[in-house]
Amino acid sequence: MVTPPDDSSRREARGEARSDGGHALRASTADRERVLAELSEATARGQIDLGEFDERCAAAWSVGSRADLAALLDDLVVDPMAVVLGTSRRNAGASPVRPPGSALATSGDARVTGAPGSAWSVAVMSGVDKKGEWACARAHRVVAVMGGALLDLRNAVFEAPETVITVTAVMGGVQILVPEDVRVVEHGFGLMGGFGSARAKSVRLRERDLPPDAPVVRVRGIAVMGGVEVKTVPRRATGEISAP
Repeated sequence: MVTPPDDSSRREARGEARSDGGHALRASTADRERVLAELSEATARGQIDLGEFDERCAAAWSVGSRADLAALLDDLVVDPMAVVLGTSRRNAGASPVRPPGSALATSGDARVTGAPGSAWSVAVMSGVDKKGEWACARAHRVVAVMGGALLDLRNAVFEAPETVITVTAVMGGVQILVPEDVRVVEHGFGLMGGFGSARAKSVRLRERDLPPDAPVVRVRGIAVMGGVEVKTVPRRATGEISAP
């Protein structure tokens, strides 16, 4: 005896919208990355500590549905599902551009221009390099899935005095080169992978000697069966092509 389809099956066959808005669908990589980014923001806001950040990041890669992902943000944001689906105002598009002279763009360092810069570096089974003279947005996201990414900030200019780089490396590798006259803060999580920082032996400038208005680069995120290295290196003159 053939069991007749239920009402939900009939609706799906007719192409009608799901009553749950798709919340019970399996989570995608993009859904998980948005949750990881929000967890990083929550850590920066002081809502959760690094230990809980690590636990929730690991859970974000193990849960199955969008609803399960949203549950990881229930006590952190007003509308967790909007974050998962990418419909929150935070994820709706690029941050508004602030012209030079605004509160955010004010800095005595000539590298802080206030002009918009590159907001994404994506390497999916491929490679991406950003080096030489390029502009980095105040919020830059790096995604490396079975690929590699290099961000060389030695000759870069910055949109804002403080730059946040959020990295997601899945079976991929990411290296970020930060010049010694830029203050760098790294806090990431390695899940069967590595996420860390290093200083080249040739670096001579100490962080405590940096001026108060030195640009700040914050690097955070997760490496799953991959590696992320944030390396402080000597500043390189424009046009120099020597290896770090």
